[in-house]
Amino acid sequence: MKSKIMRALVTSVANVSPTLKKITFRLSQGLNYEPGQSVRIGGKLYALCSCPEETVRTNSYEILVEKQPLGSPKEEIELMREGDFLKVEGPFGEFFPLRAQPFEEIVWLATPSQLGAFLSSIRSKRFLRLRPIKILLIVEVTDEREFPFREL
Repeated sequence: MKSKIMRALVTSVANVSPTLKKITFRLSQGLNYEPGQSVRIGGKLYALCSCPEETVRTNSYEILVEKQPLGSPKEEIELMREGDFLKVEGPFGEFFPLRAQPFEEIVWLATPSQLGAFLSSIRSKRFLRLRPIKILLIVEVTDEREFPFREL
């Protein structure tokens, strides 16, 4: 897939943990991507959380953004609000899991901000066709309040 540069409208910004935000945006053009791929915003890569099959209908995309510690300079993406515009380039990367075979056990290691690839994958039809026996998700957090998406 060839990457392209698009304009995006931020449609929502939500705190999912004390250290993580979810930013939802709509693109000027649809984005054809695979689960686990990323987009570049402000020079940094962010994994897409949304399911590729759903975005075709909704043109709505989600990313997770790690908040900077108090007293640190904020990155531009952290200051985004509903109604702001972003320059988005992508997609980049490859489908996860790269070498999984049907009916295998999968171990996934991630930091909270890297959960986007996991969320995108487990929602996608392509991943579900692998029919893994078991998925073990290991997420590094220093405090249980940092764990995002408690409802999963």
